[in-house]
Amino acid sequence: MKMVNLKEAEMRGVSETTNSRVAWYSIISLGICILASCAQLWYLTRFFQKKKLI
Repeated sequence: MKMVNLKEAEMRGVSETTNSRVAWYSIISLGICILASCAQLWYLTRFFQKKKLI
């Protein structure tokens, strides 16, 4: 019985670690997407101002 509990505790730890990594990966991915969209907005605004379309 103890062996089963140890394995369950180990698997729970692995699962929690994986969940934590996935959460951080999602946050970092979202941050990169936001930065990329801000860079595109800045570039396009500058581009159209130079072409005197804005």
